[in-house]
Amino acid sequence: MKRLLLVIALASVFSAVWAGVASAAAPVLVSVSQVSGHLAATWSLPLGVSSRFVEASTNPATDSNGQFFFENVLAAGAFDTVSDSQTTWTYNFQSKPGTYYIHVAGLDTACFFADLCPVREFSQMMTVTIPNASPPSPPAPPPLVSYPISVSVTVGGSVQSLPAGIDGCRSVCTRSFISGTALNLTATPDPGYVFAGWGGVGGPCGTSLSCNLTVSGPASFTAVFALAPPPPPPPLPPPVSPKPTASCHVTHTCPSTNHKYRWHGLLCGTKKAKADNKVVAYRNTVYWCHK
Repeated sequence: MKRLLLVIALASVFSAVWAGVASAAAPVLVSVSQVSGHLAATWSLPLGVSSRFVEASTNPATDSNGQFFFENVLAAGAFDTVSDSQTTWTYNFQSKPGTYYIHVAGLDTACFFADLCPVREFSQMMTVTIPNASPPSPPAPPPLVSYPISVSVTVGGSVQSLPAGIDGCRSVCTRSFISGTALNLTATPDPGYVFAGWGGVGGPCGTSLSCNLTVSGPASFTAVFALAPPPPPPPLPPPVSPKPTASCHVTHTCPSTNHKYRWHGLLCGTKKAKADNKVVAYRNTVYWCHK
């Protein structure tokens, strides 16, 4: 069959020569593409034409033989020989992002053996672009995990959480919070009670009214309240010093009632008492009194 085709092709060439016209057929490029940076092409072959090689170039310039310049093919990194009947091609290696010119070389067997055509004929060119690689998508966030936080409250007060969830708890309250949440628990004593402290699993906070934690697992707390102690008694008044008692002694008896010294309406005595003494007259008797 191949021999018959060759004979037919040669006959057509000779006919063309005798007619004064000789032209070689070339592969017909159908499409070019790229898959994940791998260049690809498909083409068809006219009767009597076989495939020779596929090349890609970063520049469409060609030499006198119609082949891409070597340095441009080297920059693209794509040159492959193919089998005679091959009509599809995918490059085994990844090419860099950019625009590439692709064509296919073929051989018109009858024309070549009649010494009327070059060793190869090239298809038309087509271009394909490999885009720059997109940045990788960020990893999906880890699923949100929640943990239960439990609060037990004794008589005498309440507990409030921030963020909300445990709201004015006065007995036992449980609420789940997302892992990593900055959680605040605040204890508020009732009138007549005081806060005695925190207890439980998950990070006791001593006797501070406010307890802060980062949720990383289940936790439980106990808010303990106690009766406030009675107020202290008022201070005692300072002791009162007793008044000193006066001591008196008789000095003399008033001889009459016409003397110059007056005391409580009585005229008595002729001598003036000292500054720290008092004169007391009683029944015409003068008493000198001193502390």
